[in-house]
Amino acid sequence: MKQIVLISIGFLIAGAAVGQDFKLKMDSLQALLVGLEQEKKSLEKKTADVKNEINRLAEISKYEDGRLKVKSTAGGYILNQPSMNGDVVAQVPKDGYVYVYPGYLKDDYLKVKFGDYDGYIYKVVLEQTADLKTLLKNAETFSKNQKYKELVKKYGERDGYRIHTKSYWIGMKKEMLIEMLGSPINTNRTNFRNAIQEQLIYEKYDKRIYFYFDDGILTSYQD
Repeated sequence: MKQIVLISIGFLIAGAAVGQDFKLKMDSLQALLVGLEQEKKSLEKKTADVKNEINRLAEISKYEDGRLKVKSTAGGYILNQPSMNGDVVAQVPKDGYVYVYPGYLKDDYLKVKFGDYDGYIYKVVLEQTADLKTLLKNAETFSKNQKYKELVKKYGERDGYRIHTKSYWIGMKKEMLIEMLGSPINTNRTNFRNAIQEQLIYEKYDKRIYFYFDDGILTSYQD
């Protein structure tokens, strides 16, 4: 009888040990699952960030220093004024590329850069891409906009267009950002190695955007 009792106690102890081991394994697997789910969310966010960066770079590749790269499907001439009476300063070969300045359209002539030449080209000789059509539409609107004209007069065609369309860029001046977005909700300023470093904070749709300046020049931003 005593032996049977001892055996029974042994089974109970062994059963308790097995139950405890099972619980530990369950807890461990649950913790692993939580970790994997968190890692999945992190990877999904990183994947989305990479896709956004690819799309951003793809957009940037269409431009050179703020100008849109467009093919001249028929070739054409670069003139020194937006008129058929202008002098030819360069000839664009068929399927050659020019870089169109945004915000300028006069008598169906666009301001472009071709190699080392700045001049004007008749818009119909250019490939009518969706980006060019958007640029043309904006140019027609902006040409009637007094504020845009003032920005162009103050900052030039390229930067005036960027400010008007709220397209901030590395290298812009602080006054340009304020002209573009208005006053920040907060400004943090420090002196570091004889340079004034500033953080300007803006809020858009309940989301904060941080701009970082060294001596008044934008060096980075976080949105």
